[in-house]
Order: sequence, then structure tokens, then C-alpha cells
Amino acid sequence: ELKIAEPRGGETSRMTSISVIIPYYQREPGILRRALDSVYAQDLAGHDVEVDVVIIDDESPSPPEIEVDGLNRDGFSIRILRRPNGGPSKARNTGLDAATGANYVAFLDSDDLWRPAHLATGLSLLKMGAQIYFCDSQYSETETWFKGLDCIDRLVAASDPQGDELYLISKEKLLPLFIESCLAHTSTVIFDYVAIPAVRFDTSQLTAGEDYLFWLCVLQHSELAAYSTQVLSDRGRGIDLYRSALDWNNPECVKRLFYALRLHEKIKHRYCETPEQKRHVGEKITLLRRGIAYLFMRNFLRHPKSNAWVLSRLAIYDFPSLLLLPVNMLITARQKFAGKVEFPIG
Repeated sequence: ELKIAEPRGGETSRMTSISVIIPYYQREPGILRRALDSVYAQDLAGHDVEVDVVIIDDESPSPPEIEVDGLNRDGFSIRILRRPNGGPSKARNTGLDAATGANYVAFLDSDDLWRPAHLATGLSLLKMGAQIYFCDSQYSETETWFKGLDCIDRLVAASDPQGDELYLISKEKLLPLFIESCLAHTSTVIFDYVAIPAVRFDTSQLTAGEDYLFWLCVLQHSELAAYSTQVLSDRGRGIDLYRSALDWNNPECVKRLFYALRLHEKIKHRYCETPEQKRHVGEKITLLRRGIAYLFMRNFLRHPKSNAWVLSRLAIYDFPSLLLLPVNMLITARQKFAGKVEFPIG
């Protein structure tokens, strides 16, 4: 379940205050410093703003203290909070709980980078009345986040242009597209924390979907959203629980598919209102169940502990998947023999 916290108290500053929440768990020094440098390099001309960077040390093997040494800029501050290792959802929730007095909250993964116009662009649109903002990001050397999505043309067509690749869109028009695809990458999101102070990340989604559910919940509590088709963020290559589990040979891969399955079951239950939406998400659920069945067969001898873990979770949380496992094994075995295995990303 999405955890709902009590609304925060206290007065807001006369200046616009934005908290930048960075969950931190890395083994290689220097990764966090590059992210922080990109925060401190933000072009905020014309914005009377205070930036409070909140780093949540999730028992990182590489300590954060050395990464912040020497950083200094008027209007910017850094805090380091420590918590027992619990993953990105719990770390981000710790940051949200500490964002007392913030007008807005922005998210940045510790291995990602912002381009100089990111905060200013988001703040300009949020001050037009939007409650949540996101933008395109450079996902790889050749691909951007939006380029990999099928619905961007429909998104733009449903929006009100504000010039310079900036758009406003109502919740009613955006939510169906968000159900179809996760439009926002974590390090591109800024939201109105005064208007929506109580939403927290789903800590049961350990390696897939916690951010997607958060965006959907924030959007559900919004009236107006904003986005930019400009690339204003760059995806890094540090420790990433999701991407590290994309490899079929990784024992965490089948667990990732389980969490992705749970994600889409929650989306179908909480957010789908039309038969078309339910059908679309239902097709993803079917594909994920078959992906789990395929990995059960493929890695039966390689990763028995992971398989046993997923079996136990299916028995508790998704008994239909357990009942369908033999059928899905047969289907995926035939697909494999035909050279047409349709394996879900999640």
C-alpha cells in the first residue's frame, strides 16, 4: 500500500524553497559529486529560490561526506541523513519526511545529472498552477526516455503548448497516458509539496515500480500537470537495482519480474477505470506471468533460491499466477522452440 503521512506543519519561507532528495548507495567514489555539481550548476536567474539538498545515506559502502567537501553557493545547503539500508523507497520517504517547509520537492538519483535549466524550467511551469512536472532525459548514448515511448505524439496533441517545448495538461488527459506508459524518470520529477504533502513511496516495491506508483498517486491528487520535451537530465551508470536485474542470468531478474507483476496488478486495481485501460494493463500482467514462468525453466538449476522465493510470494500475493505457472511454462517453451520468446522488460 502507498503510505500516507500526516501533512507537515510549520510556515514556509518568504523565498521559494525546493528540497532536492537524493537517495545514496554507491560503491564508487565521485559518482555523487558529479550529481551534486549538476545541482550547484543550476541556472536560477529570475527565481528567488533556496535549494536544500537532502542526501539520504542508505548505509552506502562509499561514504557521502567526502563528496560534499568544498561545495558552496549562496542559497544552497546540504544535509546528510543516515538510515539503515532499506532501498530507494525508504530512503526517499526519509527525505520527504525531512522536507519540512519546502514549497517543492525534486528528485535526483545519486548517479544522474541535471542540465543547467532543469530546476528553472520546472519551477516556471509549476508556478503556472501545475502540481507535478517532468521532462525528457538522456537514457543512453542514442536514446532519450521519450523516444522509447509510443504515446508521446498523443501526449503533445492533448496538451496546451507554452512555448519552447513546454506544455501544460490536465490530470484527466494525462492519467490515461500515464497508465499506458511511465512517462517520467525519477530524476526529472518536481512536484508541489505544499499542495501534496502526504504521498509516500510504496516500500513493498523493492526493485521495480515504486517510482511509477508514486507519480500516479501524485497525479491523482493533482489538477494540472506540466512537462518539457527538452532533454534536461542525463541517466548515470552507478548502482541501479532495476537495471542490474535486467540480465536473464542474474538471480534477481525473476524477482524483478515479480515486483513488476505486483506493480501492474496495483495499477489495474487502483487506477484503471475503462475496459480499454484494464485490457492494456491485463496484457502486461499476462506477459509478466509468462516471463516468470520462462525464467523458472531457464534458471531452474542456476537459481533455485530465487525461484523458491518467487514461488512463496506468488502463493501469498498472486495465487492465480501460481495456478497458471504450468500453462505459462508450456506456452513459453513453445515460443522458445519457435524462436519467438516475448520476454517482458517489466
